[in-house]
Amino acid sequence: MFFFKYLFILFLNNIHSIFIQNHNTCGIYNIQPNYIQYYEYSMISYCNQNNILELNLGSTSTQNYLKQNILINHIFYNNSTNNLLWFFETKSHLHIIYRGTEFNSFDNWQKNLQIKQEPYNSITMNCHNCYIHNGFNEMYSSVSTPFLNIFYPYLLNSNKNIIISGHSLGGALSTLLYLELSLYQQINPNRMFLYTYGSPRVGNIDFVSFFYQNSLIKNSFRYVNNKDPIPHLPPAIKYTHIHNEIWLLEDKIISCSNKTLEEDINCSYSLYKALNIYDHMNYFDKKKEYNNMYEICLID
Repeated sequence: MFFFKYLFILFLNNIHSIFIQNHNTCGIYNIQPNYIQYYEYSMISYCNQNNILELNLGSTSTQNYLKQNILINHIFYNNSTNNLLWFFETKSHLHIIYRGTEFNSFDNWQKNLQIKQEPYNSITMNCHNCYIHNGFNEMYSSVSTPFLNIFYPYLLNSNKNIIISGHSLGGALSTLLYLELSLYQQINPNRMFLYTYGSPRVGNIDFVSFFYQNSLIKNSFRYVNNKDPIPHLPPAIKYTHIHNEIWLLEDKIISCSNKTLEEDINCSYSLYKALNIYDHMNYFDKKKEYNNMYEICLID
């Protein structure tokens, strides 16, 4: 019974993609500073690849901003996992965005449902008893390896801040990249920032401990919108979230406690029946100034 409930919630995770596939639209907002802007980029990653590369997407102001500021625009796509990484450089930042699950992708679904864990292997440090979601790890490697083979020297030699972000599944994959780049110990940790939105859990409590055992992890922010069900997956029996949860509870923004490795029982973890999929699809949409800001990906 529990497995079917888990399967059902994972199905809800992807309803936003039905909207995209059937209506050729993406839920995005006008350019806003920092975390809302990075959320917008995470949602744009669901759009058609050609639209992303040609920057034919979003509101007119968003499109104009991107066309005026993007210096490099590149997509890494793996056909076998149907996974996508979007990398672009603006005049001020380097952005790395992982796309979330696509509703009509059998490969994405298959990997999502592989909830068993596998050891987390870092090439720079040993992580004893660390385990992560093996489906997430496979999808992560499928696009991250070719990306890093080409662009890691570029990240290393740039003096710009690196913004790593993703929505839903993309948040889980972003977490793995942020940790990997931090463990290389070659990029100034003050230059790297992680923003996830509605991310599922990635690994066990030993993985979380490893994530924070040194001073390299400085700027991670995990946003959870109200009763979003996806951050409650996979179940907390063998999985634990990384820290720095920011809970968007109705009209409040709550910074949650990081005093222990366990999740803060006074934040979203307190919701045992968080099944409002609208909250997964509409981060920041409850704020009046962002109502009705959905725009068509393709602008003719």
